[in-house]
Amino acid sequence: MVHLSLLSGSPKFILEVTGERKKEKEAKTATARTLWVPAVNNHGGFGRWAFLEISDPYDDCADLIRSFAGVSLAV
Repeated sequence: MVHLSLLSGSPKFILEVTGERKKEKEAKTATARTLWVPAVNNHGGFGRWAFLEISDPYDDCADLIRSFAGVSLAV
């Protein structure tokens, strides 16, 4: 996982680049998406966070650009 933050006030992103599908990675991404990000956002003291998983950086490039542009993400 990589932590990204572009501009002051913008959401901080956790970016997971997934290659081969593995059960342990599915558990890690599910935990980040459904537990960690909502908990940190509900706390409110660490800024706003979002999680993005891409499986192919070339094909998912448009999703990545939309995410950084502030278009709605599942958080």
